[in-house]
Amino acid sequence: MKLNHSRHPAISLCTTIVLLWVIGCDSAGKPATDTSGTMKSVEEQHDLKASQSERTLPELGAANQGETGLSIAEPISELVPQPVVRPAFVPPKHDLLQLEAAGIHKYESKSMILYSDIDPNVARTLPPLIDQLVPALENYFQPLPPASDGSPFQIVGYVMKDQLTFRELDLVPPDLPFFKTGRHRDYRFWMIAQETDYYNRHLMLHEATHCFMTILPGTKLPKWYFEGMAELFGTHRLDEQGRLTFRVMPDNREDFDGWGRIKVLRETMDAGNIKRMEDIFAITSIDPQTEMVDYAWSWALAYFLDHHPRYSQQFRSLKDHWLAGGFEEEFNERIGLELLPRLRPEWLWFAAYLTEGIDVERAAIDFRPGNFVDKNTPPAIVKADRGWQSSGWRLEEGDTYRITAEGRVVLGTDPKPWICEPQGVSIRYYRGKPRGRLVGMIIDEITFPDHPFYVLPPDFLDSLESIDLGRDMTLIAPLSGTLYLRVNDLWGELTDNTGEFRANIELVKSRGPVVLP
Repeated sequence: MKLNHSRHPAISLCTTIVLLWVIGCDSAGKPATDTSGTMKSVEEQHDLKASQSERTLPELGAANQGETGLSIAEPISELVPQPVVRPAFVPPKHDLLQLEAAGIHKYESKSMILYSDIDPNVARTLPPLIDQLVPALENYFQPLPPASDGSPFQIVGYVMKDQLTFRELDLVPPDLPFFKTGRHRDYRFWMIAQETDYYNRHLMLHEATHCFMTILPGTKLPKWYFEGMAELFGTHRLDEQGRLTFRVMPDNREDFDGWGRIKVLRETMDAGNIKRMEDIFAITSIDPQTEMVDYAWSWALAYFLDHHPRYSQQFRSLKDHWLAGGFEEEFNERIGLELLPRLRPEWLWFAAYLTEGIDVERAAIDFRPGNFVDKNTPPAIVKADRGWQSSGWRLEEGDTYRITAEGRVVLGTDPKPWICEPQGVSIRYYRGKPRGRLVGMIIDEITFPDHPFYVLPPDFLDSLESIDLGRDMTLIAPLSGTLYLRVNDLWGELTDNTGEFRANIELVKSRGPVVLP
């Protein structure tokens, strides 16, 4: 029998998703099988009994009475799928008077029970945020199936200013090592209260997302995706009415105080260390000594794929294919041969340009191989509110070209319109060149029978925007490939730019065919 997954979200979720049993930096590391000799939790025992009692064969069809009087069942042509359930939620039983005497108070909302020793005025605002997170997660990943006992989905959080007190009161499992950020297990998470309000909320949303993603046993997801999605939903905006917006790009450091992922990546890349996608895919555990770097790279790649106009649809569809051991296969199938040749270099560009407020859609590269330049070569239109745009021109290494440009663009209007021509405004600079100036870069395409591969210069980090064009430039092409153009401006400030330049090219001198000895 073919199931209609769109009409059975619970079945769709659980027949297509097998969740990761995470051990490491943000996971409390409950084993999928009891290899340590420890007893299973109450939740596990309850779920085991429920699953045993619910997995029964369907009622047999009407019986035919034979001569012996025995009941003979009709043939069964197909099995009825059994309902999939999540583990039962068992609320913790704590002595509230004892906790209050130690300065720990309980706060509760529809989706969260919180025990915390932080400022009550702050603590009581936290559970309602989880009430907003759970619907957002369900909307993105699909709703969770019902619990085996019909209990609602509710997370139990312990936000601790004094971790030792929580441990002395048996609020932290004895097998959970001391930690400096957060851990999760089943419906529960434990986290250290952070110094800033924003990062306190961020870490709570991060850990709660882990609880949601791992509540069904057996999940198997790559570490970068697991941490990247938790970081994605943890990164949020909170408005004056207390409403959250998730999966945002931080546009300043003040409103996201304490988060610092972009700052960490900028410092890492300034030191000459940039991770290719393959390097991030290879992350299998989070080193406590360098965890902020791994979190930052995982978040950056998840954000890039989730928001990019060419890749977001395929990336988001992966949530329906969390098959055990099959995530990488699905990733390669959906984002593989057709998209990876462009995705790899574009990811490196995104990482190199990453700054607060970057608009991934506007910064997306317009991949379009160019044609050889001749007297009929058309002009290139370069929009001010976009990233790299193909000129449509293919340059040959060693050939000499004259490139001219005209037009006006406006780089924002605050406090007044900044009107620029192709030479740029010399009183404001970005990457050592006037803002508003026409700049270029050559990308070499290696064409295979099915797909072109786009190759970055080996020293591309040092040569970003190295082709300084301006209004009128005679250029000897340093390598062969398509010339890409953009208006020089901060990547986080493209949104309010308007206008375009019109660029023309002329082949001045050709080296002619290369004669091999």
